[in-house]
Amino acid sequence: MIRSSLLATALFASMFGVLVGAAATDCRADDEDRKGGLIGLAEMNGEPTPIAYHYPHGELFPPDLIRLRFHDGEKDLPSVRIELVGYVDVPEETQVDVYHAAGGVNGDHGTLYVDGRRIGQVGDDTVKVVVYSLTLPEGTHEVRWELTGGLFQPNILKFQDANSGKLLSVFHTTKQSEETGAAKARTLIEAKGKVAGWPPAEGEWTRVATDKE
Repeated sequence: MIRSSLLATALFASMFGVLVGAAATDCRADDEDRKGGLIGLAEMNGEPTPIAYHYPHGELFPPDLIRLRFHDGEKDLPSVRIELVGYVDVPEETQVDVYHAAGGVNGDHGTLYVDGRRIGQVGDDTVKVVVYSLTLPEGTHEVRWELTGGLFQPNILKFQDANSGKLLSVFHTTKQSEETGAAKARTLIEAKGKVAGWPPAEGEWTRVATDKE
């Protein structure tokens, strides 16, 4: 009887360990499947396009990389939406500074979500450049960055350790590339470049605390 109980306990522990291991794998992508930066497909007037964007973390995303693909000089600018997704990896609980610049004056906005929670929005009728201050626990956190509008201005998204200034690791997976439609896009644009006068000086960014009380 005792032996049967021990065997049952061992079997349960073994099963439990497998389940825990699987959950950990689901939360953290394998290193070989990590591709630097964010990935996403562009939509125009609510319809998917064959154009995808890869955004290298922390780089300047020039507006011309959007305008030259979707604008042809028309007065009525098309409504463009680019949803870029990925993860930010936090090795231990960290106070994070998130630099966020986007939007313009034509209904353009940049909206940032982390783990499904809206962190903030910049752009038309609001501030254009912000540093969000938030605490992230150890682990891998989902990132979703929505760029919407017609005209667009320079865009930046950067996660860094608030104390050391070191960039955190931001990446996407093959699964995310497939789910967004980017994997089958006809054109993949590397969303980085230079714009005169960018990025703004440190003192020009508005700091916003976003931790929940």
